[in-house]
Amino acid sequence: MKTRICMPRGINVSGKNTISMAALKTMLKKASGTDISTYIRSGNVIFNDTTTLSAEDWEERIGKDIETTFGHREIGVFLSTKEELREILQALPFKDADTKTLYFAFTKQKPGAAFRKESERICIPDRGIYLCCPEGYGTTKLSNNLLEKKLNTRATTRNRNTLQKLIQIADNTEKLC
Repeated sequence: MKTRICMPRGINVSGKNTISMAALKTMLKKASGTDISTYIRSGNVIFNDTTTLSAEDWEERIGKDIETTFGHREIGVFLSTKEELREILQALPFKDADTKTLYFAFTKQKPGAAFRKESERICIPDRGIYLCCPEGYGTTKLSNNLLEKKLNTRATTRNRNTLQKLIQIADNTEKLC
């Protein structure tokens, strides 16, 4: 059994694509997820996988289930593990930055170049994008929509604190196995 961390793109943002976390948990339970926990209203879900599906197959399945169950089309779904999230956090390139200003954008393909404000920093490794947004993510030019448009790929962004909390919940979920 593997503990998975699901991060859908664009759930409950600005009143769009609204889904209650209880309904999302019920949907995942029907798809064979167990020991399901959610974190904040953006659709972050941690669950134990009782199937032999790959991460890519789970992403496709959850995306289709969200469309079927809630009517929200083309929701990008990104799956990870706590080990992958730990690697992402350990590789944070902006060691001198305030941790509240650090973000990571998960992408479907390897990203290319992007645009930014002068105060912002960006690092683009093989998987995803590290962002440092000192003026806050709400005011950044490096929004999820811009990254998707400029890089021609689906993306979802989480801050450092959320990634740490997802790892913590996954640790506790794994103990239930």
